[in-house]
Amino acid sequence: MNGDRVLGSDGKTPHATDRKSVMVTGIKAPGIIDSDQYAGFTRESVTYNHPRTRGEQTR
Repeated sequence: MNGDRVLGSDGKTPHATDRKSVMVTGIKAPGIIDSDQYAGFTRESVTYNHPRTRGEQTR
């Protein structure tokens, strides 16, 4: 998540100042920086609903 500490050069201990930054995109929603304030909230919901028409065959 945005702001999480990056591991140091030894791969075990956190770096003193480096932090991760994560960009999250959606299908129609614009990109935002992932943050604690968005935790637990639905940002975008997509429903795929393609009704079959007469004469359309299922493969």
